[in-house]
Amino acid sequence: MLTKTRFYFSLLYSRINIYQGSYETVSDFKPHLTKQRKNLKIFFYVPVNNSGARVIVYDIYNDLIKTMKSLGLDWEVIVSDKLPATKIDYLICFKNVPEKTFPGNPKLIMLICDQAEVFWDDLSKFDYIVATSSAKFAKLLSLKNKNIFYISESETVKSLAYGLENLKNNPTSRPLNLLWHGGSYSIDALIKLKPVLESFASRNDVHLYLVSGSNSIYTYSWGKLKITHMPWSIENLLYCAQKSRLGLIPARSSIRTSYLKPASRVRCLFSLGVPTIGDSSVPDVKEFMSHFNGPIANKKDEWLYFLESLWDNLELDKLANNGWVTVNTKYSSLNTANQWINFLLKLEINK
Repeated sequence: MLTKTRFYFSLLYSRINIYQGSYETVSDFKPHLTKQRKNLKIFFYVPVNNSGARVIVYDIYNDLIKTMKSLGLDWEVIVSDKLPATKIDYLICFKNVPEKTFPGNPKLIMLICDQAEVFWDDLSKFDYIVATSSAKFAKLLSLKNKNIFYISESETVKSLAYGLENLKNNPTSRPLNLLWHGGSYSIDALIKLKPVLESFASRNDVHLYLVSGSNSIYTYSWGKLKITHMPWSIENLLYCAQKSRLGLIPARSSIRTSYLKPASRVRCLFSLGVPTIGDSSVPDVKEFMSHFNGPIANKKDEWLYFLESLWDNLELDKLANNGWVTVNTKYSSLNTANQWINFLLKLEINK
């Protein structure tokens, strides 16, 4: 309880900018190999199998290996749910604090995307912290550890290829469907927009795909708005992306679930070729959307305005393409692979 209390006081302290924070955003430019050690062993310890682990570790693994090979780096990268038993150089712990020593006395790195309130008092135990969700999150963590690095979350090359194919059918030519996706814990944010969606559906022919949870597919209505609620899966999300002309991703209202959160769900839809309205209360969403003047809303009348103005507007097609290009150039898993290599090169140079 005391750990969480200290975390929330620090969050408020960081939020009002009393402390600017000190962290380094890792470059995603092609790594410049001035000095590198052969046979470097990097170990990702990932004891959980959830969406965070998939996006932050497993989805970038193949691109990381390919990029290292293209650069001629003789490095070994291991991902495991078990702790290492042999000598390694870097132990990267995904949201975990190992309570033991390891062969080779590796540098200890915390890889974290959320739940800082759980690990708040342990962050100082690590040599380095890699934050992935947002720059605001990295700034907050710098209150506990001076060696903070920010590597943005990203979308896979496979998703981007799917989106490029999907964009051959312009959003304005697709069926009259809206799309929302996310964890079951996020659906309250959508429910708060129920009056807005009912109002919009009273004047427009529209259907909502909702991809979340694990229950079997079922249908229901909010006023005249028909909803198809599908269990979350990559396959269901891809299917709905192909059938939807517009997405919307409102954020939950607390500081922890808005101010610190990534734009990942918004970026995901743009990567799949679905133009999307994001939430202006999330700084990372604002940053992403700023690259192409994407639509952001927070108040109910703002959500309704963008729904009404974009629904039958050819600007929707331009928005979808510009958003996809932004993800492809700035937020792809290839960018993330470069960032991890640049991060490790920096640690090696500074040894």
